[in-house]
Amino acid sequence: MTEEETEMSKSDGVKPYLVRIKDWKIKNMVMLYLEARGRFKEFNRMLRKGNFPSFERLREISEMLFEIKEDHHLLFKRLLDPQKHRFEKADKFTPNHLEIEFMNNIGLLFHKVTVARELKYVMEHYVEQSETFQRTKENLKVNIARIDELFDEGIEILTALISEYRN
Repeated sequence: MTEEETEMSKSDGVKPYLVRIKDWKIKNMVMLYLEARGRFKEFNRMLRKGNFPSFERLREISEMLFEIKEDHHLLFKRLLDPQKHRFEKADKFTPNHLEIEFMNNIGLLFHKVTVARELKYVMEHYVEQSETFQRTKENLKVNIARIDELFDEGIEILTALISEYRN
């Protein structure tokens, strides 16, 4: 089977619109991911210097991740049962192993950043000397460390994914 025939067989049963926009959406997801990671690294750098960047910065990162997450759901079938490798019935692409890993990474990042965003909000609206503030500050640091790990894992997944996509 030629490369073109292989690509066409992957698209069987997929809405023509999704076939047309897939490459563009994938490129956009990669760009947004790298932008979100860059903004997060900047946020984390400021945090380590003792500066507490605003709630707004985390909101922006969260919105980028949400957009990527939604684009994944637009293009790819959702995995309903990971043990049985069962997907939703839809006229979308069936994700391969790496695409599933990337979708999972994005989902985890989105939810972790959303939690960090809310922790930062609590810190901005409660007295700095309170016990709530101090606990929230510690929780934020732990959450930020996990987000950093997830972004690093995501870069590894992205590197492997990019080599799979021709464009």
